[in-house]
Order: sequence, then structure tokens, then C-alpha cells
Amino acid sequence: MGNCGEKYATPEPNLERVVATERAGKGYHGRWPYGSREKALWAIKEAEEERGSPAYLPDLRRAINQRYHLIRHSTPFLRGVLMDLYRNDQVLCDREMDRFTLDPAMQHKEGVNETGFELHSDRFTRMFPGYNLTDNGLMEPKEDTPTVNFNHLKELLLSKDLSRGAELEWANTETRFLDRTVDMNGNIISFCSFPRSGNSMLRKYLEGITGIDTGSDHWIEISTTLQLMGLKGEGHCATDNVWVTKSHSPWVPLGATPFKGNKMIFLMRNPIDNIPSLGHLTMLNSHSLTPVEDYSKDEPEWWNMFVNHVTWEMKTFFKVLTEQAIPKIPTYAIRFEDLRQEPERVLTELMCFMLDV
Repeated sequence: MGNCGEKYATPEPNLERVVATERAGKGYHGRWPYGSREKALWAIKEAEEERGSPAYLPDLRRAINQRYHLIRHSTPFLRGVLMDLYRNDQVLCDREMDRFTLDPAMQHKEGVNETGFELHSDRFTRMFPGYNLTDNGLMEPKEDTPTVNFNHLKELLLSKDLSRGAELEWANTETRFLDRTVDMNGNIISFCSFPRSGNSMLRKYLEGITGIDTGSDHWIEISTTLQLMGLKGEGHCATDNVWVTKSHSPWVPLGATPFKGNKMIFLMRNPIDNIPSLGHLTMLNSHSLTPVEDYSKDEPEWWNMFVNHVTWEMKTFFKVLTEQAIPKIPTYAIRFEDLRQEPERVLTELMCFMLDV
């Protein structure tokens, strides 16, 4: 990597792949400001030394803010830079993608040193042996990896012949992409929700029922974590290999790809729960961690600003959807609370909507 000046010398990690024979994908994807990767590596080293153990993202942000604001303090920005380093096999991450280390002694080796900290190429090769990564970082099935014909899938889902259920037994253990032989124009389903409304939860339900990977309009730089958690369709936006595409539009994150859907699933959550959940994601940039702080007591100025800002964002989000989108496109609206309490009823109604029955 080289150094970013003597004062901020960055380490040269001595990390070798233990599962993969070569790097998965092309490595770097993001176009980050000059020196960002070097400074992020420096922050990992500093935070690890201070903790005496692998560092969480807030530790890295704190190290950066304490030293001359070396890179932007935005947590999503820092996460993007870290994921760029991770895809280039320069740092180790734990299973939840929450902690980072440069220590070779922490590297996971099956049956020998089962720490859960792996290089990106090792984790990808182990978890997705039937898939490759494109130069854009998207997952694609290998030539001999099974895919599904959309028309055949729809016929199976509509069939009243229960004996044909055996044709979908594979969906009990895996998900697959569509085979791209069917033009999906006319069948594209947009799945919209405000962030932290249960989007990933409903995606997993849909993938479990249909067996088909769901797509996403998100830039892979900010959704690598979801991709490696099993949502293989991250970055595949309204393409012929997915049926449902996740979006947070009209709240549009960095790098989101515009697309048009033929139907819309609209998931909403009580703002009293939604706003704190989004606060956790904003502060920690993690899908599994929750903070020990009480924002209203420990960070009252930030919390007041955040709540006011997100409330305005929510009002705009719902206004655009209800006044401009829903009147123009068939929509099935779901409350997150109903999905949790009555999943069978909600999912049955949702599948009827998707299948036009």
C-alpha cells in the first residue's frame, strides 16, 4: 500500500488466502478520495492497539476523529472504504462484518483456528462455490450452477397439483437466479420501504417461498455486507435474472440505479420503532449491533437533529409514494408489525398479489 506520510504510516498486512486460490472479483471498486484506503488501514491499526482486540467501526471512526479528521467522519463513507479494502483481501472481517483486524493470528482456519475472521476471497469461495464475481462486484452463477425459468416457476406456484411440490424441493436449501431466458418487462416487482422497515426480512421470506434471489438497486460498495450474508442479488436491478428488486426509493442512497416496476410492494413500520433502528444503523453501520448509549441522554443534540431530519425525510418519502407512485402502479402495502405477528396471512396475500390470483 505504501505510506501516507511518516506521521500516518500504514501497515503492510501479511495476510494470505487459506481457502481461495486467487482473489474473488477484481478487488477495488470504489472511487474514494486519494489516501482514504491508507488512512482507513492506519485507523484499524490504531484502534486494534487501543482495544487489544479486533476493532468495531465506531472504534475506527473515533480514531480518525481524534487525529486531524484524516478522512470524512461519515460512517457509511468509512464503511465503503473498509469494504473496498476487504474486497481486495487486505483486512480480515468477522462473520457479521462488524469487526476488522490486520492480525494474521486472528485468521480463521477450519478445525485449527476457528475465529470467524476471514479474507473476502476465502469467505466468498467457501460460501458461494457455484458463483463468480463480475468486475462490478455482482454475483453471477457459474456455467454449471442451476438457474430457474420464470415461466416454469410461475406455473409451479400457480399449480393446484400438490405432487408437483417436489419440483421445488431445492428451494428448501438454496436460492437461485432466473435463467434470463424470459424478458421480465411486464413482471418487474419493485419492493419499496424506508430504511430499517424490515426490507431484508421480507426479502428472505420471498426468497424462501419462491427460491429466487431478490435484486437490489443499491451500489455494491454499500451493500457488500448484505451480499455476503446471502442476499446474492445485491446490485442486480430489475434485470432478467430477478423477479423482485429491493429499493428505498424515493429515499435514494448513494449510487442507486433508477428502474421502473410493473407492480410495487410497499413495506412500512411504526416510526416510533423505525427511527431508533435507523439511528443504530447510522451510528454503527451494522445490521446486527445495538448501542449501549441512550441517544436522548448521551447524545441529546445529535439525537434531536437526527429525529427532526429523519421525520422530514419520512414525510417526503410517504408523500411521494402515496401521491405520485401508488396511484399509478398496482401496490400491495404491508405493515412490518403485521408481517411479524401474522406472517402466514400476510405472505399468502402477498403471493396472491404477485401471481395475480
